[in-house]
Amino acid sequence: MTGQYYIHNGNPKTKSNFKNPFRPGKLNIYEVVRIDDGIPLFLEDHLERLNKSFALAGIPLHEKSDSIITNLFRLINLNKISVGLIRIVFCFENQTYSSMIFQSRVRFPAPDVYKEGVTCTIQQAERDNPEAKVYNHTVRDIANRIIAEKHVFETLLANHNGIITEGSRSNVFFVENNILITAPANMVLQGITRAKVVELARKSGIEVVCSPFDVKNLPNANAVFLTGTTPKVMPVKQIDNYSFDVQNELTRILMEKYDNLIEEYKKSARNKFQYYLP
Repeated sequence: MTGQYYIHNGNPKTKSNFKNPFRPGKLNIYEVVRIDDGIPLFLEDHLERLNKSFALAGIPLHEKSDSIITNLFRLINLNKISVGLIRIVFCFENQTYSSMIFQSRVRFPAPDVYKEGVTCTIQQAERDNPEAKVYNHTVRDIANRIIAEKHVFETLLANHNGIITEGSRSNVFFVENNILITAPANMVLQGITRAKVVELARKSGIEVVCSPFDVKNLPNANAVFLTGTTPKVMPVKQIDNYSFDVQNELTRILMEKYDNLIEEYKKSARNKFQYYLP
């Protein structure tokens, strides 16, 4: 956590009282929202996915969206957040839950990284319930260790059949003969950025195929990119021993279109959320 304040069950508290909600043995349903110019990007989509995660977990979400929005902007204003990440977390214990909204420490990729691309590696792992955004300690801990040991940006999860599904904290797309390939929705956490990129691609006349992508097919991919709240649209230059074109035209088109979409959203959100803004 960073910032002076966080929100616990609707009440502002100081950093000295903070306890990390992500602990082994605890069920956490959460969302990570990117803040840009004081605006929570694609907030409506995050709230919709939060409700879906609760439904998939078979748990009713009693907290209304208006209450979550109010507390989110309360934290933005208290901590004077212009750019950053905020986590909305629901922690379950003894059939009840408490809510926490706090600012996460983050280092967004530098502009040069988007020019050069990033390196990734393959990790054999599967999420139990990939469509719900529930914190998975085992996958996260192993991924963190691999990332640190191999000095890579991300690990890509491959299931027992050798199908690459997603990143440990991102979604992944493959470009093959000007066709965009990504895993079927029921195999991955349906990232907000992923959905926006698919929509942008289809509107631009780019063919999108939601189909399993085998590790063995990596030599046939012209380009690869990640999508996520933190990296946005990030080109991949290498996955283990395979290299890819980071200047791929399709990738660069979608990077630009996604950045433009963010700017358009911020303009509309300033009107929609003007009541909450300072």
